[in-house]
Amino acid sequence: MDIKVPPNTSAMLILPEKVEEIEVGSGRYHYEYATETDLNIERFSKESTLGELVAEELGKQLFEQYIPGMLNSPMIQFAFDMTINELISKASEAEPVYEAVIQELNRNDKKIRK
Repeated sequence: MDIKVPPNTSAMLILPEKVEEIEVGSGRYHYEYATETDLNIERFSKESTLGELVAEELGKQLFEQYIPGMLNSPMIQFAFDMTINELISKASEAEPVYEAVIQELNRNDKKIRK
């Protein structure tokens, strides 16, 4: 982690997985240490649209497994542009399904990136 603190200022650093805070004055600092924190942003979230989830073959398969026939409904096309959060606000009982699909798609995405 590289940090630059502007002249005539100080900063309180709180580093991931570190308990102690570090107060530093102006200047440049470099911190490097082993960590368990995954700083990669996951590709899919509740801000993803339903269309983004079903664009993945695995997403289609998971929805068919969890809610058979869901993707065959003529009305589903209207939901493709909605975020998962928007869909949950209209049908909160489906939240566990959306979370399971998102989690599995992200797990699969990590395998592909390795």
